[in-house]
Amino acid sequence: MIKQITLQEHDSCLSITKGLCIILMVIGHSDCPKYLHDIIYLFHMPCFFFISGYLLKDKYVVNLASGIWKRLKGLYVPIVKWGLVFLFFHNLFYICNIYGDRYSIYEILTNAVDIFMCRTKERLLMPYWFLSVLLTSSIISMLSIKALMALKKIKLNGYLLSASFMILSYLAIVSPVRIPLLGPVQLMASAFFITGYFFRKSGMLQNCWLQKHCLLLGTGGFSVVISVAFIFSFDMSISVVDWRIFPYFIISMIGTVSIILISKTLSLFRFSSVLDSIGKKTIYILTFHLLAFKLVSISKIIQYSLPLSSLQEIPVITVHNDIYWIVYSLIGVIVPFSLWNISQHVQSFLLTKREYIR
Repeated sequence: MIKQITLQEHDSCLSITKGLCIILMVIGHSDCPKYLHDIIYLFHMPCFFFISGYLLKDKYVVNLASGIWKRLKGLYVPIVKWGLVFLFFHNLFYICNIYGDRYSIYEILTNAVDIFMCRTKERLLMPYWFLSVLLTSSIISMLSIKALMALKKIKLNGYLLSASFMILSYLAIVSPVRIPLLGPVQLMASAFFITGYFFRKSGMLQNCWLQKHCLLLGTGGFSVVISVAFIFSFDMSISVVDWRIFPYFIISMIGTVSIILISKTLSLFRFSSVLDSIGKKTIYILTFHLLAFKLVSISKIIQYSLPLSSLQEIPVITVHNDIYWIVYSLIGVIVPFSLWNISQHVQSFLLTKREYIR
């Protein structure tokens, strides 16, 4: 059922896009069929970096201190908070046979230090590399965009800046020197972030003609991504470490813009509110989907009489997974999303009760 469109609902297409991408991320971790995995990994992570740049407000570039502080609160705090929570429960996970190793006091302390350095070793938080990279790349990007503010033709220079970061990414690949927290992935992510920022400045997504044909253009662009995955069999992701970073950047940008255009069409339908809500809770799905997978793994162990040690397999138990990857994907999204909503209702109830007592 199609609903009436408002400007606010149009803006929700980015939340819908994030919702689609986080679902695709969960599917990618579910040991889905290889062709599907390869298609997803061609664009889903770059899309997050692109949207982060797209949503960057100019005031945070003008006032870098507030911009960096906002990034620290939104990214560094969750990295540390959830890293310490999962570290605290590590030995409990060992008792539950989710992990195969127990931490000593010394290992707990050293791992806690690593968490504050954005280097968590908790296997259930493996996807947190994304938050660490986004934190670094967004700060680098804001500093770089700020440096361009004094130049004329900032939009043109912005795209040149994005291309420069791709070149720097390649140089970081071939260079024998390694800089902590500033490698090829961080530099490539900066290119996507900067592209997103200047893409918004160009106003292309607000173009009337483009909005009228967004479904056609989106599906057409997405067809290009699928064709590349099938015809050329490029096994590429944002962690690619050779010359393929350049075609990867182009393909992932086509996929990113295409899924945003498709999301614009989906925003016309009432069911899009679910994707919109999921898109606003991506960090919780990112944090808990691997733990939620364990519920499916337990079911698998019981059904196929697998050894209990199979529960330690991360992200999923890969045997007998022809259909189970779908179950993993559903549980990986539904459980974290539902738990968040339940926690909000509980907090609201307790707050209301406290106010009533007063």
